[in-house]
Amino acid sequence: MIAHYSVICRREELKSIRDRLGAELATHGITGLLRDQIVLAVDEACANAIIHGNDCDENRTIRIEAELREGILTVRIYDVGQFEFDPKLLERDIDYFIRNKMKGGLGLKLIHAIMDEVRFDLVDGVCVCTMIKAVPAS
Repeated sequence: MIAHYSVICRREELKSIRDRLGAELATHGITGLLRDQIVLAVDEACANAIIHGNDCDENRTIRIEAELREGILTVRIYDVGQFEFDPKLLERDIDYFIRNKMKGGLGLKLIHAIMDEVRFDLVDGVCVCTMIKAVPAS
């Protein structure tokens, strides 16, 4: 396990998530553009959970776990907020979201573009976003 922590559902927590995860990834040899891309994907997923899923309710928390095994990074975000994944959002190009100044969907598109695999599961009332990325051995 390279990271395991919970944060209150406040927008202000996103910076601490980015800083903490970025430092942990660098400690494990994941640096540069790859690190920045992974941090962006995790930031987007956490923002979705905090802002959209939990309405920035400071009485709720999300949990972030990251593990690195044999060149495979797995990040999981757990939250109890409301989430419905619309696969149709992924069918559109990123340019579509930008040109039409759409709210919602672009973050999911970025997450799927950056990570090798992304899943959303509901387990005992908890939404689990699992993101997987192959990374070079350090």
